Amino acid sequence: MKPDLQIVSENKIDPQDPRTFGQAYEEFFPRVYNYISYRISETAVADDLTSITFHKGLDRFASFDPDRASFSTWLLTIARNTVNDHQRKMGRRRLSLQKWWRPQTISEIDPEKLMIAGEERNCLMAAIARLSSQERDILGLKFAAGKTNRSIAEVIGKSESHVGVIVHRAMRKLRAELEEKK
Repeated sequence: MKPDLQIVSENKIDPQDPRTFGQAYEEFFPRVYNYISYRISETAVADDLTSITFHKGLDRFASFDPDRASFSTWLLTIARNTVNDHQRKMGRRRLSLQKWWRPQTISEIDPEKLMIAGEERNCLMAAIARLSSQERDILGLKFAAGKTNRSIAEVIGKSESHVGVIVHRAMRKLRAELEEKK
């Protein structure tokens, strides 16, 4: 009989108890997958990199130190490094946001609305592609992984205020470019 495992809060993840990694996997998989799929356009590659991230996390779980960073920050740092390593090997930096603009239900499909949404998505993706690698990375952590500026700062090694400035400036660039296209 499988024990009834409750999802643990970040501050109760014990690197000495392997069961907590399994519980953390259930809790943090969506964040990690969303972040990786935000940065990688191919679904199969995003799946593979998510798997690699959790394998690396499991291999290094005993070295996790809750006094140094939260578990999600530690795990997203592994995910970020895994994506960066992959992109370095591939020799390119690509970003895909296509899956974020799918219609909610079949009844919402309207050809005219789909065409307009497709054009808006293409403009947004083109504008995001013109951001710096750091800006794209930080926006991915902020919006796809749902991280706070403080936790992003821990992941990338910058101050919280610096992250906030980068997010603000990147969003201002995106808004200006998209307003110009209207």
